Amino acid sequence: MIMHTAGISFSSNQIHELDVIWNNDFCHIFNCCWREWLTPLQFCCKSMSLSYMIDEHKLLFYCKLLVSNNVLLRTLMCVTGVYYDYVSHCSRYSILDPYCARGVIGHAVCGGGCLRMVWSYDSMV
Repeated sequence: MIMHTAGISFSSNQIHELDVIWNNDFCHIFNCCWREWLTPLQFCCKSMSLSYMIDEHKLLFYCKLLVSNNVLLRTLMCVTGVYYDYVSHCSRYSILDPYCARGVIGHAVCGGGCLRMVWSYDSMV
């Protein structure tokens, strides 16, 4: 599976490698053992796994395209591959409403336990 985020394509292997690098950085910064479970530490830092951040970024971007007042952006969202990618990400995180708010996406992606602020894309549209 290949993911496209902000014009960059990531394969599942590359996302896994980025996750490992992200977790190693947390281990290095907080002087943890590499075998420790980092999810509680990332929760306390108001962060999450990099793969979830990439998915959240994509969902927020697609949602912003879908509800935009710009006809060209909404048309871009209707391109078959783009819309199906958005729907597949929504189904992965059990998001039933494609026009949902940013808080719903952030809550669904991080499982409801993430206190991290959801990114704003107001400047993109």
